[in-house]
Amino acid sequence: MGKWLVGLAGLALLVVVGWLLFSDSDHALDAALDQRVETADAQAAQTVRAAQSPAGEDRRIEAIEAQPLPGDVAGPASGEPAGEGVSVLVVDVRGHPVPEVPVDMHGLGEFAASDVDGLVIFAGAPLDARPEVGPGWALLGWGVPVAVPDADTMLVVSSRVDLSGRVLDTQGAPIADAKVELNSYRALRALPFVIDQLHLEQVFESAVTASDGSFRLDQVPGSSSLQLVAKAAGFVTRQLPCPERDSFDLRIELASTAPPVQRDDRPAVKVTGTVVNSAGEPVSDAAVCWWGMGFGAAPRTGELGDFALELTGPPEPDALLAARAEGLGLVVEPQAAALILESWPEAPAPFLLRFPAEPLAIRGRLTSSEGEPTSGWTVKLLGGTVVTPGFLSSDSALEGEVSATTDDQGRFALVGLDQRPYDLVAFENSSGAVDRLENVEPSSRELEWILPEGANLADLHGVVVTTDGAPLEGATITVNSVTTWIQTGGSSMASFFEAGSSTTDAQGRFTLEQVPQQFAKLGVVAPVGTRVEPPQLDLDEVDFSEELRIEVPFLRPVAIEVTDGSGADVGGRVLMIEVHDSWGEALQLRTFTANGSSGMTRMSWAGRSYSHVWTSELAVEVVLLELIDGAFEEVDRSPVVFGSDGMAKVLLTAP
Repeated sequence: MGKWLVGLAGLALLVVVGWLLFSDSDHALDAALDQRVETADAQAAQTVRAAQSPAGEDRRIEAIEAQPLPGDVAGPASGEPAGEGVSVLVVDVRGHPVPEVPVDMHGLGEFAASDVDGLVIFAGAPLDARPEVGPGWALLGWGVPVAVPDADTMLVVSSRVDLSGRVLDTQGAPIADAKVELNSYRALRALPFVIDQLHLEQVFESAVTASDGSFRLDQVPGSSSLQLVAKAAGFVTRQLPCPERDSFDLRIELASTAPPVQRDDRPAVKVTGTVVNSAGEPVSDAAVCWWGMGFGAAPRTGELGDFALELTGPPEPDALLAARAEGLGLVVEPQAAALILESWPEAPAPFLLRFPAEPLAIRGRLTSSEGEPTSGWTVKLLGGTVVTPGFLSSDSALEGEVSATTDDQGRFALVGLDQRPYDLVAFENSSGAVDRLENVEPSSRELEWILPEGANLADLHGVVVTTDGAPLEGATITVNSVTTWIQTGGSSMASFFEAGSSTTDAQGRFTLEQVPQQFAKLGVVAPVGTRVEPPQLDLDEVDFSEELRIEVPFLRPVAIEVTDGSGADVGGRVLMIEVHDSWGEALQLRTFTANGSSGMTRMSWAGRSYSHVWTSELAVEVVLLELIDGAFEEVDRSPVVFGSDGMAKVLLTAP
């Protein structure tokens, strides 16, 4: 039986996410990691270093020696001198080489300028030295370039600029106390090239406007890939590209937010209409779905195809009106919301929903690699449809509309689709075998789907150790085949079934028999009371021919104190705490009970002035957020430095 996993993401997105750093980059980063694994020594065991992603599920995988030195920390590269010298490539956020940038890789204040190709050569410089750039330049990030043979490390830089201007409303009146911010991290989440072991330099600058709306930002990174964000209470937040040269007459106009719709005692607005077939004949017992809520409990049309839906408030501009009927498929009215808002609060004219002559479908035949037909396999959409972008492709949401079971000939049909590409997944619960097809469009032709040899199943052997090399006995290892994954708005959803499980022995070793090599995730559940942060891994990135070494970080206590700056308590304010790793992603904050542990990536502070949390030893920064104008905004951040006692102490201010 499938299990459901629902994660609300108001987070820095478990995937991101993707999904180690950013939505588009985690596929490129995964490819880079694949390349590093393939070129590692053939005898080296795989070691998995847990580095949590936005979704909390994917981890960085590195191929290193089976017994790493205690305290080894991944830096921009190996930390070894590079023989004749180390080449450094200096680029901007678009990946273009930048000449004449002073660079220091020794930490001695001795700079050498990049040449016309953006290259600088340093004799014997260690690659894990923290780079510096000279005055007038901002270092945004650095790491190991992928597929750039002439460079050992790469720096992402931007020139610094001075900015000033005014924030005004659309009538030209100044807006006082508006905030103008620049955050380099947003741009670095979308680098158009791949850097392995990327380190981010968080550059965050902000200014508050004076009574005449004026502001000034001195020596901030200047790049049109970075965004200036202007926001003020009662106005719509605006983003615009940062100028690439000094600018002293910037004019930022903010539109006033529309006044909220006042609800009154008038009865709900009725949305009425008729559902007909392609010949114009009424269709009875058709389910009519409003607002993307699925057809499970949707009202049905009467004998004349008539329907009525009640609205107690105006719809969202992108809301949809749709109908589904057995044998006829799906029909959508995308302009429904616009027409309703146009007549609001009066009822709109009745709608006419007409089914197409031939319902769009994906029909096909699923066979084994030997050409034998499959039977009893489930075939479904990996994501939702246009009507249910935030709902799982399951019977409860779409009444089987996008899910089918192969017959004795291996045939299936997914009916009632929109005219767009879909990703399909086929799986067999009894064996755990899973396969996928991407970018399949509805067509009148039958799809021939041939499963890979062995149905992607293989044995997996591994070992789980802590970062000091000690085996983790009694950890539960599970493999779950993911059959649906949807991310939309602030939510992410997945469905999956368990394809195998095992428990580590006294040496931390485990064996998983005949589990999927693709489209599945491996999870590690630590023994009760163990103070470690267990990872979840994507099996697509694991080499089944070698022993998988999973290295789990210890959980460490972080003592946090929050005051208003004068030492007073911060009671009565809505505050949240996040702890980030070096990639800027939120880590789990753990609590422990006799029955195990539970985690969250954001914890409410609830007015406490002092407390402590357990989090991964990979933590580098604590971020304090406050609810302002209906949204959480950052008000302070502080680095995490663990002492010899394994604890870190952090002081945060909420002015």
